[in-house]
Amino acid sequence: MSTLSVVMITQNVEDKVTTALESARFADEIVIVDAGSQDKTLHICRQYTDKIYYNDWPGTTTKQWNEAITKASCEWVLLLASDEQIGRDLREEIENILNSETNYAGYYVNMKNVYLGRWLKHSGVYPEEVSRLFRKGKGRYEEREHGAIIIDGELGKLNGHIVHYSYRSIADVMRKTDVYTTLEAKRLFEEGFVVKKRYLISKPWRVFKKTYFKLKGFRDGIQGFLFCMFSAIYRFVILAKVWELQNKEEIKKQIDVLIRENQ
Repeated sequence: MSTLSVVMITQNVEDKVTTALESARFADEIVIVDAGSQDKTLHICRQYTDKIYYNDWPGTTTKQWNEAITKASCEWVLLLASDEQIGRDLREEIENILNSETNYAGYYVNMKNVYLGRWLKHSGVYPEEVSRLFRKGKGRYEEREHGAIIIDGELGKLNGHIVHYSYRSIADVMRKTDVYTTLEAKRLFEEGFVVKKRYLISKPWRVFKKTYFKLKGFRDGIQGFLFCMFSAIYRFVILAKVWELQNKEEIKKQIDVLIRENQ
């Protein structure tokens, strides 16, 4: 029988981490890498595992995940975010893998995204296949925010689910939008992407039209509408932040002129 490490990264997630930890109880070990929680996160984690490590925030989640992966000691590794839950169907499939022989280096699993209390079945977010389960030493994240997991070897496909309670409030949506759009705008700016004025209207509209109409986001009710609308806003904010970076010096000069005129 093979062994399993469930690996998590945490920082001030006392309101959600218990669900993730409870779903991982069947694993041989739960590994936590924390970035300096100031709430009750570590107190909760200690009730489930003594394998808790500290690593100062390295700048991106992918770097933190790669650090956490190195702490796993079992033959198989499953990555689980603090706002996720291993579904019963996936747990049973993983247990079957641990009790049998397989030549796969890793597996794709399905992701259920729960948005403001509703599982989104449309808008292009389901089915979403993610490669989260892999043999120790075979998997790592590419070094960028929200980078893909790279697994060395052939991948199988499981039918079970990880349930992602990604956005529990509008405040969650706005906070994450600000963080992730800043990172994406910086990347695009450094790559030389130039924002044209028409992009600020055409590209967000294209996102909304595709997710809400073509990918049938309207079938997910008000949550589907909000998801599609905020997806368009997300694209708009990225473009606006790239424009700001492109015009940073000019904006500063204009502000300085206005300050002098009003002295």
